[in-house]
Amino acid sequence: MQAVVAVPTTRIDIAATPLATPPDNCRLLQLPTELRLLILELVLAHHTVQLWLKPMKHASESGPDLWCVRSTVSSPDVEPDAESLESSITQTCRQLYLEGMPLVFQKNTLEFDIRYFVRIISEGVGLHWVADFRHLVLRCTPPSDDKTWLNIFKLLHAMKLESLVIDCEVIYNVGSLVLTLAPDSRWGRRLLAIRGLQYFSIKLPEPLRFGDPERYLDDGVPIRLANKLAAEYQALMVGPDAEENYQAFLKEHPE
Repeated sequence: MQAVVAVPTTRIDIAATPLATPPDNCRLLQLPTELRLLILELVLAHHTVQLWLKPMKHASESGPDLWCVRSTVSSPDVEPDAESLESSITQTCRQLYLEGMPLVFQKNTLEFDIRYFVRIISEGVGLHWVADFRHLVLRCTPPSDDKTWLNIFKLLHAMKLESLVIDCEVIYNVGSLVLTLAPDSRWGRRLLAIRGLQYFSIKLPEPLRFGDPERYLDDGVPIRLANKLAAEYQALMVGPDAEENYQAFLKEHPE
């Protein structure tokens, strides 16, 4: 049965609504903005946050499957696998929401399974936050078709990412992975169109899982070739020579 996300279909832009009179006894709001933002950052930022879909009811119950977005937080300062990011401070008033929520997306590393990435963003988190994303990890789990990646790249190109990790560690068909990773492929060109990154990485299956990295796998493709392609992306996407390398690549491989 088709799953649906139980979230509103319309959004109220609270930034455009009239200001309420702030309470006189809220010490946090009385602090200078710079100090208040530092406090909000201590509470909301510098975590790794995994966003995933959680069923709201058992499949045996009648009616459509309902899902909601949940998060798992990990950082040196919180207990392992905390249930969710503690963001209740942003729900206390409009001002703290507008000051705090950008920190959630700008100063945390957000992890997604690519199968649910587009849905979580568009129907859960909200497209209005896309431009605030800075640090992203996408976990690739087969199968993923071209249409799925096309929608993913539309969102990635709308972000202002500083770091991006494509985690392919659970993809064992290295031959198929190498074909996808080719920089002059349709997938590769869409990935290379993401500019301005300070950090980029493609995580590949560990060679030890397959034995000697020089060995050929069943599909005839060595894992070392995949590592070589990942290194090519590094040269084209990050570092002082990345833009020059990218422009040279476009001239050498015109569409």
